[in-house]
Order: sequence, then C-alpha cells, then structure tokens
Amino acid sequence: MEDDYAKTPYEYKEPDQDGWLGCVLVPVVVGLAAYWVFSDPAPETVAARDDAREILRAEQAVAARLRDPASASFMATRLATGGAVCGTVNARNGFGGMSGNQRFVVQYGVALIEGDEDFESVYSANC
Repeated sequence: MEDDYAKTPYEYKEPDQDGWLGCVLVPVVVGLAAYWVFSDPAPETVAARDDAREILRAEQAVAARLRDPASASFMATRLATGGAVCGTVNARNGFGGMSGNQRFVVQYGVALIEGDEDFESVYSANC
C-alpha cells in the first residue's frame, strides 16, 4: 500500500537547478524599472514642461479676452524674450464669423491682442 501522504499537492519538490536565473533576473529588472519610473527627469524635460505650462497659461489669458473663447485657434505660439509669450489667434467675432489671425502678446499675465493700446510697443519689444 502506497503512502497517501506523499501524494498531497503540498509535497516538497527539489528546486530547479535553472531557477537561480529567475531569482537574479527578476529583481534586477524590477530594480531597473523602479529606477526609470521614480528617477528625476532630465533638466531639458523639466524646462520643456515648464515652457509648455507657460504657453498654456498665456493662451488661456488670451482666450478669456475673446467674445467666444471656445472658438479660439492658436498658431505659432512661442516663448519669447523676457518671459513673454507671443503668437496668433483666430476666433469667432460678434457676427459669428472668424475674425482672422490676430497677433497677441502676454507678459506678466497681461494679455494684449492686436488693436489694443500699447500692443505694438510691447509686441515689438518682446516678440
């Protein structure tokens, strides 16, 4: 009669001789993945992200001044000298038609659109 105890699913098995590879490789891969995920990004990446945020804030400031902010279409928006943001915007006017591309500049959080007082002097000095 065979021993029924030896046939249980909890039977001890000798470790695989090739199992050491998994014991070494898995922690190394997990460690590298954790380093990649949690390490600080490169300074260029941080600077580009900050520039993109500044441009987004400027576009929001310009859109807030428009009659129909949701229709605003921005083109050639760029970060210029002195922290100013320059570009062009096209949006719906009071008659429902598109106004055409108008230049804008945002400096210190103040948005000036082509036709505003002091626009030309601020635009020419920064853009």
